[in-house]
Amino acid sequence: MPTLKCPSCEQVLRLAGNSWHCDNGHQFDRAKRGYTNLLLAQQRRSRSPGDDKAMVQARTAFLELGRYQPLADALLAHLPDENPPGWISAVAKAGTPSSLPSGWAA
Repeated sequence: MPTLKCPSCEQVLRLAGNSWHCDNGHQFDRAKRGYTNLLLAQQRRSRSPGDDKAMVQARTAFLELGRYQPLADALLAHLPDENPPGWISAVAKAGTPSSLPSGWAA
């Protein structure tokens, strides 16, 4: 089973509640939209890393145009009916977990 490693110390990351953490106490919280940013602060080259409100709105507007839908449909057609234990669900289009098969957790 694939595992995530802590970008700071390379220990295994485990999901507990809404955060990924390692045995050395490093913690990475899930964002409201369900993703987890594993970039360390010193690796971010911006004074304000991450997406601001305008970027989230622009991405949402672009995704609503449906440009990625053919790719999403092709990928979804190859998913098993249920999420195998240990897999991580990745949804390309934020806000549309209902597009995943019913046995997959969003």
